[in-house]
Amino acid sequence: VYNYTSGKGKQKLMSLSEGSRESLRRLSSFTWMAEELLQVTDYYLPRKPRVSCVHTQILEIGQPGNGAATAITFFRGQLFVGYFNGTIRAWDIKGQRAVIIREVKEHKKAVTCFALSETGQNLLSGSADKSIRVWKMAQRKLECVEVFQIKEAVQKFDIYGDKIIVLTHKNVLKFSCSARSTQTFYKSKHVKSLALSQGKAYLGCGDLSIQVSFVSR
Repeated sequence: VYNYTSGKGKQKLMSLSEGSRESLRRLSSFTWMAEELLQVTDYYLPRKPRVSCVHTQILEIGQPGNGAATAITFFRGQLFVGYFNGTIRAWDIKGQRAVIIREVKEHKKAVTCFALSETGQNLLSGSADKSIRVWKMAQRKLECVEVFQIKEAVQKFDIYGDKIIVLTHKNVLKFSCSARSTQTFYKSKHVKSLALSQGKAYLGCGDLSIQVSFVSR
């Protein structure tokens, strides 16, 4: 171990490979020593472009114990992440720092998707536990204000007025929020993706076609 302010210490730091510097970047959020060493290497060494990489990593966040991050979205300036075990976490990101500011676990299985209400005031989460939950911000807490029970595990959904179009493994369902009822919306083809716009549902199918149906039909 060398004092990095000495000549010998500087030489050691300047010989670090880009891989070693990347390791320091990842450790810098956990220990002050790695953060300080990274600052020194960034000061003495010119930044080299990464030819083999098609993106630049500026931040890596995570915390063990919840499984994979299975859904992600931004809501009111915060990063919301849904996890395999049903947990939802809100991260406040500032520069290269990320802090957990909210955490709830009300879904029984993996959180699979998010969507915003048409007003933008609420966050909705879909889950493999066959439910869609409606969340609102209450001071510094995330509160579940409504739960919609769906007949099948939710893979993706979108909202139009009172209707929620839900993509499941086998079908596309239409859920009426006011009537609390679910009916089959489309099932003749294997649907892979969906989007709603101006009262129409656009369904991307496994046979390479895109089917268009009116949500209100």
